[in-house]
Amino acid sequence: MVPWNASGQATLLGTVQSTSDPFDSAAWSGVITWDAVDIDGDLFWDDDGTVYLHSAGIRQQTINLQTGEVSEPVYVWNGTGSATPEGPHIYKRDGWYYLMIGEGGTELGHMETIARARNITGPYESNPNNPLISNANTTEYFQTVGHCDLFPDGKGNSWAMCLATRSGPEWEIYPMGRESILTPVNWDSDEWPVFSQAHGLMSGWLLPAYSRDVNGIGPFIGECDVVGFEPHSSIPPHFLHWRWPQDGAFTVSPEDHPHSLQIVPSRSNLTGAITSDDFALTGKTGISFIGRRQTHTLFTFGVDMKFDPEAPDHEAGITAFLTQLNHISLGIAQSNHSVQHGKGPGLEFRFRIETAGTINSTIPSSTVVTAVPWCRGDTIHLQMHTINETHYGFSAWPTDRPNEKIVIGHASAEVVSGGSGPFVGTLLGAYATCNGAGSTNSTTCPGGGNAYFSRWRYSGAAQQIAEDEFVPSF
Repeated sequence: MVPWNASGQATLLGTVQSTSDPFDSAAWSGVITWDAVDIDGDLFWDDDGTVYLHSAGIRQQTINLQTGEVSEPVYVWNGTGSATPEGPHIYKRDGWYYLMIGEGGTELGHMETIARARNITGPYESNPNNPLISNANTTEYFQTVGHCDLFPDGKGNSWAMCLATRSGPEWEIYPMGRESILTPVNWDSDEWPVFSQAHGLMSGWLLPAYSRDVNGIGPFIGECDVVGFEPHSSIPPHFLHWRWPQDGAFTVSPEDHPHSLQIVPSRSNLTGAITSDDFALTGKTGISFIGRRQTHTLFTFGVDMKFDPEAPDHEAGITAFLTQLNHISLGIAQSNHSVQHGKGPGLEFRFRIETAGTINSTIPSSTVVTAVPWCRGDTIHLQMHTINETHYGFSAWPTDRPNEKIVIGHASAEVVSGGSGPFVGTLLGAYATCNGAGSTNSTTCPGGGNAYFSRWRYSGAAQQIAEDEFVPSF
C-alpha cells in the first residue's frame, strides 16, 4: 500500500498484481487499486471462490480482484485487548476459520494472538492460551516478536515466519532492523497452534537439505558481494536505492571507465533539506545513493573509488544508511581550504554522523574533516567494518599502497538503529552529491562531480544469536 491515490490525495491505496511466473518481472500484470481502509491488507480465498480482504483494525471486506471493488468494512475481532490489532491472516482448517493477528504494537510489547470461528464472519473465539508467541518482558536477545504467518512444509509440518529484532530488552542497537525468523509450530487436528518461542538456537522439524537448485535471481541469504561491474552487465538485483533515482544517475561500465559503476551526483546529499522550498534538495526527487542490506552482525564492506572533484561542493564516498536523518558516511571532497587560499588541488575526508532522526539522542550529529594525504589521481579504497557488534570503523588507503591505510573514524551502530527508521534496517553503499549546488528546483548538479566505484566487496564474518553468542558465517 502507498499513502496517496492517483489524484495525489492523502489516503491509503491498496494494490494487487498477478502473474503466472513470479520469477519473471515482465510477466506481472498491471496494478489493480482500491481505497484501503487501513494498512496490512491480506487476501483469503474461500472454498466458494469468494475473496476476502482483512486489514488492520481488524476489518473484513470482500474484494473483486479484477476490478478492485470492495464491500463495506466490518469489524470481526478486536483481539485480546492489547494495543494496535493488525497484520491479520486467515487460515481454514478442520472446519474452522483461524484469524491470527499481531497485537501490542510492533515494539517491545509485540505479540501474536489467534481466534477461530465456524463462519468466516464470526463470531470469533479467542485462544485461551494467547499469545501464541512474544518475548515481551523477557531478557531474550530476540525482541519485538510478532506479525507472524503460518505455512506447512512439504512433509506437512507447520512453521511460523515472524518479525523480530536482535537487540535484547534494551532495544537500542539493532542495525539490521526488523528481521524474519522461523520457528516450528505444533498444530494438531481441531486444536490451536502451539508455537516454539523465539531464541537464537532452536530445535524443530528436520530442515530440507541445503540446495541452490531453486528458482529466482539474486544472491542467496548470507552470501558475499564480489561485484566487478563488467561491461554489458547490470546492477545486481539485490542493490537498493533510497527513493527512485534520476534517469542516468547510475551507469555500469561506461566506456571511459570500464569495470566500474558511474554515479552522477544528486543535488540532495544523504541528509537533504527535508523541509526546503527547493524540492530537489528534499531527497524526494532521488538521491544518488545505491546500497545493499547489512545482513551480518559482523562484516566488512569496501569499494575502490576514482573521484576527481572540481568544486568543494562535489563529494562522493560510502555510507551506512538507515534514513536521511540517521546515517554514517565517509566521503572525499575538494578542500574548501585549498580553493580559498589558492594552493591548488587538495582533497579532504568528510566523516559524518547524522542523528537528527533520533529523539533525545546521546550521540550528536557531527562532521570531522581531515586532509587526504595522497595524490589526487590515486584510486582510493574506502572501507567500513564492524569493530564489534556495536560499532563501525571507517578507513581508507590507495589501492596500490595498502600499507598506507589510515583509520578515519568510528561510530556506534545505535546511529542506524531505530530513530526515524526503526524497522527498515541499514543499507551499506556508495553515493555522490554536489551538496545543493546548482539552480533552484533543478535536479542537475554542475558538471565535474561524477564518481566511479569498482571492486565492490561485502563479506559477512558472524551472526549474533544471543547476548554473548556468535555463529561464524564461513
